[in-house]
Amino acid sequence: MSAALSNLYNLLPGYHGKLTSAPLHLTREDEYIVMREVLKQLRYLDPTKLKQVYMELANYDDDLSGLCIFDDLIKALAKNNIMLPNPLSRLVASMFISAAEPHRVNYERVLSFIGACLKTAGTDNNFQLVNSSQYESPRHRTSYQQSFNEPQRLSTSIAERMQATAGPGSHSPVYYHQEADLPA
Repeated sequence: MSAALSNLYNLLPGYHGKLTSAPLHLTREDEYIVMREVLKQLRYLDPTKLKQVYMELANYDDDLSGLCIFDDLIKALAKNNIMLPNPLSRLVASMFISAAEPHRVNYERVLSFIGACLKTAGTDNNFQLVNSSQYESPRHRTSYQQSFNEPQRLSTSIAERMQATAGPGSHSPVYYHQEADLPA
């Protein structure tokens, strides 16, 4: 395990099943490290398994909030043979904790993040941080299911995207289609 990854794990509470109390904001470099580790752990995962996990969790999500308890997410992943080791699964989930309900995780964004990591598998680890639209909660299942087939886009780090969209009542994603569009 790299020292940088170990430092990220130190951001998590000591208790085995605990997440952070607020969404974890990572730098671009830290996000890259997490994406690389997720790809390393799940490199050969069939992406349709993510759809199965989504459908399972969505069946229990009556109001389509996209939120679930961390334990339910882990159980659904394990049921579909998606084995993300404990500190890494907690780290990824901590990035997508609901600010309004800190005990719940946005499973749609977690699954989108994992899917984005897997999309880099054929690119010789030439990671491109993905667009926030892939992390945003859709309001309808059909549009979310279609998002698995959308092309990957370049973007800023999660922390920068959250700051850019954190205005009062603002939930619009930030789109960057080319390197030239990225802020300096």
